[in-house]
Amino acid sequence: MVSQVSLLPLAIILVLLSPQPTLSNSISRPGCPDRCGNLSIPFPFGVGSDCSLDPSFNIICDNLSNPPKAQLIIVENAELIEIKEFQVRIVLGNLVWSCYTRAGIDRLDGGFYVSYQMSGQYTFSDGNRVIAIGCDDAVAVTGKDSGRNFAGGCTTFCPSSGDSAPICPDGSDANDLGSGCCQTPIPRGTTNLVVNLSDLHQNWGRDRKLFNCSYAFLGEKGIIDPRLIQLNNSTTLRGDSKNWFGNYTPSVALDWRIGAENCSRAQQGRSTYVCSDNSECLDFDSNVVGYHCRCIQGYQGNPYLPNGCLDIDECSNQTLNPCASNSICNNIPGSVKCTCPKGYYGDGKSNGKGCIRVPPSQMIIKLLVDEKASNETKYSL
Repeated sequence: MVSQVSLLPLAIILVLLSPQPTLSNSISRPGCPDRCGNLSIPFPFGVGSDCSLDPSFNIICDNLSNPPKAQLIIVENAELIEIKEFQVRIVLGNLVWSCYTRAGIDRLDGGFYVSYQMSGQYTFSDGNRVIAIGCDDAVAVTGKDSGRNFAGGCTTFCPSSGDSAPICPDGSDANDLGSGCCQTPIPRGTTNLVVNLSDLHQNWGRDRKLFNCSYAFLGEKGIIDPRLIQLNNSTTLRGDSKNWFGNYTPSVALDWRIGAENCSRAQQGRSTYVCSDNSECLDFDSNVVGYHCRCIQGYQGNPYLPNGCLDIDECSNQTLNPCASNSICNNIPGSVKCTCPKGYYGDGKSNGKGCIRVPPSQMIIKLLVDEKASNETKYSL
């Protein structure tokens, strides 16, 4: 018969030997690469089908490039340059353009329109703009967002004479006109987009274009540096469209999401729901179904991986530590507790009361009270 005294150590040994949840500070699936060149690749994204959540997040890493370049399989001919919490940034390089000789003849066209389409778990972000560079051009934009059709556009204007450099607006909705440049917004949830470029210089009575070339494209607002724009170089536009700004090509932002259900329905299917413990579910949009995961307050990491949200040790982080310098910091799961040492009182927080030394007179009284209480306890026993 085993005595009660020996049961406690045995129980402790069994607890220590029992399997414990493995906490991970990795951003990718176990055994999967977490980088492609300079690009960090967190799950649900991954290099190869076994490392990504589904085909929408499957990445090809071209290690023959220097540095290596990443590409989303679902988005053809687009380099993936950044993965953010709710967005990715890609380089498309598609544009519509036309160029003239200085005499206004021999027009060369790169097509009268360009189309952009997105599928899978991606839509175009409303942080993008359709941007037109040139003189006396109209840009018409048609598309579909959340199943609804929309239309927009803008017109580029230039001074009556001279070859001044274009000035692009800041991209805000209230200011989409510049000089030789205009921008028009697109709605969130856009899945396809058609951009048409029309020449208006003869409508204004001009015998020639003030700039040789005009073009329109999709890009993130505020991304254009007008100093890099060479409007009079038609040779560049006739070649590879991805090199039309030389070493500079505007990026496009895509919103990404998980699944085809919002949180309330996705959480009912626990086998397909991907938000891990200590994380919360966020609906993508009221019009576009899907969701995101985020670690709850006090935790950090990758909420899409099992046990991916790790407790933040605020006590060891000088920036996050809320405790006063003379208090005691105690890290607890998902939070932190500040206490004052013996002889001090207060909430122990640097932005609160902190820890204040107990006056000597009150300390003596407290000691006497504590001693009396201790003696009474002894006598009662």
